[in-house]
Amino acid sequence: MNTDCHTENLLCNIVTGEIAKNDVNVNKSVLKGKVSTARVHKQASSGFRSPISSLVTTMTDTKRKKNSPGKEHYNTESIFSRVCYVMNIGQIDTKDLFNFELSPYPTSLCNKSGLPRYTITKVNLKNALKNTVSNRNMKFDSIIIDGNAMLYSAIYWPKGSEVKKLVEAVSAYIFPILRETDFYLIFDRYNAFSIKSDTIIYRQGAFIKEHKLTETTLLPSKEAALGSTKN
Repeated sequence: MNTDCHTENLLCNIVTGEIAKNDVNVNKSVLKGKVSTARVHKQASSGFRSPISSLVTTMTDTKRKKNSPGKEHYNTESIFSRVCYVMNIGQIDTKDLFNFELSPYPTSLCNKSGLPRYTITKVNLKNALKNTVSNRNMKFDSIIIDGNAMLYSAIYWPKGSEVKKLVEAVSAYIFPILRETDFYLIFDRYNAFSIKSDTIIYRQGAFIKEHKLTETTLLPSKEAALGSTKN
C-alpha cells in the first residue's frame, strides 16, 4: 500500500489485476480522515448541518468517470496459470517470483475470501452429456446404483413411520432388479481431509443432529437423516 515504493507509483488490485489511476488515494485514508475531522471541528458549530465531502478516492469512484484510453488491465488468472507452468519446467526462481504481486488464487475457482466456488448446476452438465436410449429387449451383466442417490430420489420417504418402513421400501426397489441381473448397491465414504472434504462441508451447511437409527425408531425427515454423514 506504500506507493512511494512502487516504480510506477500506482496501486493494483491483486484480485482483479486492475491498475488504479493516479488520483486513487485509499492508501492515505487515515491522513485524509484526520484532515476531514479537523475541518469539521473548525466549522463547528455553525457548520453542523453542512455536508461532509469525502476526500478519499477509491477505484470504484474512478469507474464512474469515463475510462481513459490505453488503461492497462492484467488477467491475473492467466498470469497464475503461466507462472505455474514455468515453475513446473524449472525456468523460474521462486525468490525472483515473489518479488512481484501475484493473484493469491485463480479467481474463477475461488471466491474473494479464498474459499472454493461450488457449482449448484451440476445437473446441467449431466443433462448435456447423457444419451437417452430405450431399455426394451436390453440385457445387462450387472446394475450398479449409488446408495445415497437412491435414498434421495428413487425411494419414497415414509413420513411419520418407523425406520423399518424405509427398509421395506428399499427392499421393494431392489428385489425386482435382482430377479433380472446382478445388483450392486454402493454407499461410498470419503476419508477425512480428502479432496472432497470442502464439498462435504459445503453440502451439509449448518450442524445437523446425529440420529441413533434402528428399525423400530421413528424415521426422521429426509433432510435430517441424510444431511449428516454419520447417519
